[in-house]
Amino acid sequence: MSKISEIIDLIEAQLITTFPNHEELIVPEIPELNDDIQFEKGYGLVVADTVNTNRFVDCKSSMETTFIVVLTRKLFNGPIRSGTAQQERRNKRKSLLEDHYLFLTAIENNPTINGDGNIGKMIFQNNAGPEFVKIGRTDLYMLRSIYTVEYFENLT
Repeated sequence: MSKISEIIDLIEAQLITTFPNHEELIVPEIPELNDDIQFEKGYGLVVADTVNTNRFVDCKSSMETTFIVVLTRKLFNGPIRSGTAQQERRNKRKSLLEDHYLFLTAIENNPTINGDGNIGKMIFQNNAGPEFVKIGRTDLYMLRSIYTVEYFENLT
């Protein structure tokens, strides 16, 4: 098995462990394609671009892959300007940021994702903050956090 497959398995296992009460998004790349039920508390992993860093160590090539961790929270529809709805929106945005913090803390404390030699450290790069998404009659907040992992792949 290649290192990238191992890394994906490790990240997915960490997501499951960190978010036992969340549902996995079937299509995290496109939230519109997921079932409504999965938005209440959802997570997903997107494997993005991979770059050859052009560094070689012990006949292994260094690669860096970008991952996007997608977190969602469903909003319950009601009067938009009511005090209850505004408080719910604030709470959902904060919940997403707390979920992000939980995952970030978990990977920092997980030695298999935090640099065991062949798998480099998983590094948080950025996120654009909670995004409001309206899909049909469903409203939700979504947070996309970008991480990178450098690892060494044997290409010979």
